[in-house]
Amino acid sequence: MSRLTSQLALMASGGVGVLAGSRRSGRPKAAEAEALRRIRDGVFVEPNRLTVGVYLTEMWLPSMASQVRATTLGGYRHNVRAYIVPRLGDIPLQRLTTARVGAFYGELVASGGQKGRPLSPKTVRYVHTTLRRALRDAVADGLVVRNVAAQARPPRARRVETHT
Repeated sequence: MSRLTSQLALMASGGVGVLAGSRRSGRPKAAEAEALRRIRDGVFVEPNRLTVGVYLTEMWLPSMASQVRATTLGGYRHNVRAYIVPRLGDIPLQRLTTARVGAFYGELVASGGQKGRPLSPKTVRYVHTTLRRALRDAVADGLVVRNVAAQARPPRARRVETHT
């Protein structure tokens, strides 16, 4: 942990600390000022290297076992292992962006199925629901500042016309 991160964490936890300024001007640097703003606003998140894949498979899925039905958990596991981890698993959780999630949905629609076949928009929406729920929990756990999947737009399901 860097000296600045330690000081900011101390301040965020209600402790007393002094924020070091730049050596030339004595004023906080831009990054330090931003960190102070986040602490003040209650949205400071300790930087970490946790990846999407590790979070989903080792932290989130096990925690869901006691919160949802077995069939729901099975659906979450399938979506995480078949779609999310292979494409987003190596990305640090705090570096995941709304644009990357949107591109991920496009990849799934184009070639996310078995043997590179397209996935239906309905299936991609199920994957979106899983990712959105997991990231909502990551926000609640203080691992990320915002849920980037909540702003991403999954494809719309096609309507089937019925003729009567």
